[in-house]
Amino acid sequence: MKRRNDPRFCNHSNRTGRRSPSDMITNQTSSAGRGHVSRGEATRSTKWLVSVRDLQEARTATRYSVDILDFKEPSAGPLAPVDRQIWEAAVRWADQASGSIPLSAAMGELDQAIEICASVPSAFTFAKAGPSGASDESALLRKWDRIRLGLSKRVELVAVCLL
Repeated sequence: MKRRNDPRFCNHSNRTGRRSPSDMITNQTSSAGRGHVSRGEATRSTKWLVSVRDLQEARTATRYSVDILDFKEPSAGPLAPVDRQIWEAAVRWADQASGSIPLSAAMGELDQAIEICASVPSAFTFAKAGPSGASDESALLRKWDRIRLGLSKRVELVAVCLL
């Protein structure tokens, strides 16, 4: 069972209290930088991101006022993407059923993200990728640029690093 304050499961801030890339989506770092929001500490900018595998889970999540639907396949890894057909179906469904809920796509680590970034529908708001697979900072930046260029200009690239 995942524990709320266990740093292995909470990627919202690092030990220095600085905001991590995932905070760009969730805005859940507390003012003390502990990586969680205490009761009364939440602000209107706090967003509720719910990760879903398919449309059935997305439909369930939208019954609970979710702010962002994040499509990923956790059985294949923490940033593993769902099938591209699910992304396309999510766009069609969101247009009809859920209004304006932002959609997020997990693309995996760098090399996998480079391969599939062009497949992320332009209707998605976010696309997430991890930094694994870069030999050094220069390689990381080159690969990151390739992913950014492969995405629609409407999709914001988000770095996710799980420690």
